[in-house]
Order: sequence, then C-alpha cells, then structure tokens
Amino acid sequence: LDEHTIIDILTKRSNAQRQDIAFAFEKKTKRNLEEILDYALSDHLRSVILALMKTPAKYDAGEIKGAVK
Repeated sequence: LDEHTIIDILTKRSNAQRQDIAFAFEKKTKRNLEEILDYALSDHLRSVILALMKTPAKYDAGEIKGAVK
C-alpha cells in the first residue's frame, strides 16, 4: 500500500465516508481495513490514520479510557 494514496483518500473524506469505505472494503475482501492499515503503515502515520478510521464515539471512548488509566 502506498502511504501517500492512503493519506490522500482518507483525509479528503468525512468520517461517514471513511466508515463506508471500510464497510465496502470488508464486504469485498472479507478483511478488516483497520487491520490492514495497522500492518501496512509506519508508526506515527498508523496512529493518525487508525484514529481517523474510528467513529467519533469510539475515538472519544478510547481517549477517555486512556485518560482514566
């Protein structure tokens, strides 16, 4: 996977569109897009892109969980 293409596609879409992309990817390939991205991206980019792929509620929940620990 080309990191520049991933950045270009995912950062120019709304969260709802990113959720649709992830759903369509999984439906077509039977693989989880977040797992593929987690494996394919470098450390700092991975955390940003995976955060973008979460729904706002899941992102907030993760941040609250991390703050409480």
